[in-house]
Amino acid sequence: CEALVEDLGPQGGIREAVLRVQGRGCLTALAGESGVHRQIQTEKAGKIHTSSATVSVLPEVTGDPAPLAEGDVRVEAFRPAGPGGQAVNRSNSGCRATHLPTGLSASIQEDRSFQVNRRQALQVLARRVQAGAPPQQGGEGRGGAEGQ
Repeated sequence: CEALVEDLGPQGGIREAVLRVQGRGCLTALAGESGVHRQIQTEKAGKIHTSSATVSVLPEVTGDPAPLAEGDVRVEAFRPAGPGGQAVNRSNSGCRATHLPTGLSASIQEDRSFQVNRRQALQVLARRVQAGAPPQQGGEGRGGAEGQ
């Protein structure tokens, strides 16, 4: 298992993660995991916390993805979240690439260099467009329900 993309949320936890799982029968074994997974935690005081994650299991597209037309992609720079101190707070090194015809997007903030993040975001986006992945809707959300 290899983590390709890991985007941490502002309140902690993982907002989005893309994993590559390799091996014989992986697609068949994980196909049943597609959908929304909910985790419910109950405190001693009776308060209930609910977290959810949407899981998509897709086969990896082999070969290099076809390059996307420049007019079809909007590239935005943003300040990445997470540790890094002053270097993170003063640089717009994160990159979000959006494919305008499909609405698919890829956001990368792993490297300190915007150019490296841009290249990776465009590669991830091209693979998503080539695979025909549905638009990303939220990833992990956090909600809470008060106890009775």
